[in-house]
Amino acid sequence: MCIRDRSEAKKNYNKAFELDKTDQSIKNELKECSQIEQKVETVGVLMSKQQFSTASSIIEQVLQICEEWRELKVKQIECLASLGQTDHALNIARDLAAEYSNNPDLLYARGLALQYAGNTDNARKLFQEGIRIDPDHSKCKSAFKNCKRVEELKIKGNEAFKEGRNEESIQYYTLALELNPNNKGLNSLLFANRAAAYRKLNKNVEALHDCNKAIECNENYAKAYLRRAEIKKDMGEYDEAIYDYEKVRQLEPNTPNLANIIRQCQQEAQKAKRKDYYKILGVEKNASPEQIKKAYRKLALKWHPDKNNESEEAKAIAEKNFKDISEAYSVLSDPQKKQRYDSGVDDMEGGGFSGGIDPSGIFQMFFSGAGGGADNVFFSSSSNTGDGQSHDGFPGFGSFGGFGGGGFENI
Repeated sequence: MCIRDRSEAKKNYNKAFELDKTDQSIKNELKECSQIEQKVETVGVLMSKQQFSTASSIIEQVLQICEEWRELKVKQIECLASLGQTDHALNIARDLAAEYSNNPDLLYARGLALQYAGNTDNARKLFQEGIRIDPDHSKCKSAFKNCKRVEELKIKGNEAFKEGRNEESIQYYTLALELNPNNKGLNSLLFANRAAAYRKLNKNVEALHDCNKAIECNENYAKAYLRRAEIKKDMGEYDEAIYDYEKVRQLEPNTPNLANIIRQCQQEAQKAKRKDYYKILGVEKNASPEQIKKAYRKLALKWHPDKNNESEEAKAIAEKNFKDISEAYSVLSDPQKKQRYDSGVDDMEGGGFSGGIDPSGIFQMFFSGAGGGADNVFFSSSSNTGDGQSHDGFPGFGSFGGFGGGGFENI
């Protein structure tokens, strides 16, 4: 059925049906037209709900039947652009441009694809042309204002960052991100810029989250990998930092001093294989058993994953710290293990000092008094609810996190 739109198809089949109402093939074609109409109506609903992937799939089905349906191809361009498939969208737009160039819907869809591909200036021109042809075209008007506003916020955010007003720059980047969540090309830059501002404020959890989002938007964005590597290195997670640095070398081989940085990380990673348990607990090497217990108690309460679950990044950091704290305590609180550790032994029966460590088990024993260091209380903040039991705010602490239970200028 090589026709331009459903109205033309239905008109032709209705005429044929009037000539011969007994022709079953015509009845079948009319039924198919009705089904197509329903699908196109569904596409409109899905697009209004930002469900572009499902809408695009339905459009593909219909275009297999109605190959030259230009209006539907315009919707396809909009869906593909919103899904980040800007090259595919622009190819379809170029095919339509010759005979459909003055259609404001096509100008809007092409502009959207260009905007999401990072070509904001040309996108803005197409939106303006759409408004010139149809001054009441709401999509072109809204998109033009959106482009202008995002540009203003981006510039203000960059200026604030360069002047050291990091909290203010974060606010500007956040507002810009909220304006167009489907613009992955731009948003990857904005997330990376906001990560830089968070890092200046020593907010590594937030910075790490934004680096992850930037990479999610653009998996080939070298600067996001570089920033994430720097954060991981600062946090002592050298193996993960090396992975990101290697990714930067793959994407941007000419990045200055990268080989030296990777080599330094590899050296630090080797050193870190033997953890400094005294440093982890924040005690001196001549600390008494009571001082070691006190340090463990304080840090275990601080880094328990159930108290640090506001984001996946925060929980992951807490789980790592909690495990390290538990490992340090299990060694330094055991005279025999402590003696071997202090003498420089790295391996105990092939399993390492961390072999068999159960962070939640250590936590439970310590705060139930079995470890002899908690004076038989769970937490100073525990409360009695009248049921004869103390409640510490950590339900199920034996199973958390797998433990125990087994274009734009960017900065």
